Amino acid sequence: MISRWYIWGLFLLGSLCAGPALYAQVFEDQEFRQKAKQALDFTYNFEFERAHFAFQKLQKAYPDHPAPYYLLAFNRWWQSYISTTRYYHPFIEKQLSLALSHNAQYASLAEFRLEYTFFQYMIYAFQARLDILQREWISGANSGRKALPYLEKGLAFAQESPEFYFSSGIYHYFAETYPEKHSYLQPFMVFFPDGNAQLGVDELNKASKQSDFTQTESLFYLGDIYLEEGDLKHAIQLKRRLTRQYPRNTWFEADYARALVEAKDYSSATEILSSMQTVFEAQNYFQSQQISSQNSRYTSLLMVRVYHLLGRISLESEKDYEQALQYFDQSLLMIKLCGLEEYAYIPANHYYRGKALEAQHKIREAKEAFELVLKLDENEDIKAKASQALTRL
Repeated sequence: MISRWYIWGLFLLGSLCAGPALYAQVFEDQEFRQKAKQALDFTYNFEFERAHFAFQKLQKAYPDHPAPYYLLAFNRWWQSYISTTRYYHPFIEKQLSLALSHNAQYASLAEFRLEYTFFQYMIYAFQARLDILQREWISGANSGRKALPYLEKGLAFAQESPEFYFSSGIYHYFAETYPEKHSYLQPFMVFFPDGNAQLGVDELNKASKQSDFTQTESLFYLGDIYLEEGDLKHAIQLKRRLTRQYPRNTWFEADYARALVEAKDYSSATEILSSMQTVFEAQNYFQSQQISSQNSRYTSLLMVRVYHLLGRISLESEKDYEQALQYFDQSLLMIKLCGLEEYAYIPANHYYRGKALEAQHKIREAKEAFELVLKLDENEDIKAKASQALTRL
């Protein structure tokens, strides 16, 4: 998973509805809502070029509002999210800049305070996320600083407009839980409003039921939250729902498989993951160069997770430790091809490699794997598991 310490300020998809003329109320334009929702479904179904064309049409029809520009960026963001290519980053930055300049016209209009606040926060938060993905830490911090005052205003608007439940829910949940697992973030939290994990979950649930345009994002993150908290029944329900609604979305498919692995439904998970492996390995150069989202929906970054999960099945269900090690090594190879130096699946692969080696009574190699986990950047959970493993060896 791409690091989430900035996830509270995610793309805040919201209702993203634009009006037909300058100063039109975007949250009330039903025509735009219908067209935008259809185009967003293309994005979530990984039909990126269809979505791009649809958003371009909206941009021509609504040239004075920030929403179409943001949506164009959002589409290419998802295409970038499933890969590590920077190919679309300049385009995303340009569209965010245009969205910001168009939103400026609403700054002095009292009747547009909610709408203006929504897009200001959304744009700056999106820019911060892109900066951090590019490891441009100073720029990311600056974008986050600009987003903060709009975040504080937006939290207050959640009761006033359901469009804010997604953004406030994401913030409230991760502002409390993420620093708990990543202690190096705790000193920075003095600059941010307090989090509230339960409130965040409640708000995300409201967003998933009340707002057309935040529903998919809310379901996506709720599924992750339930999975992290061990509520496997609800996690599987949400992940399965998204997979069925967007059958071409390979990221959602891998999410669903992960939930099944955690629930120890290894047979169902294997059926999904083996099919994904077959498609990926039918592509040329899959072991020697990165397969990006420009080439395929089955990217090298996606396969980091697929190989890891197949390794866990071999380890936990089949007790085939050599096969498990091969899968974990394949996952690490995909990480290398993607050019990632820090990634959650790096220590995760080494931890499970250690378990496979321990099961083979290769104690020295197992200790080395667990000790390596402790040297890598990762949350406290995986380090605690590695430390515990070392105490029994």
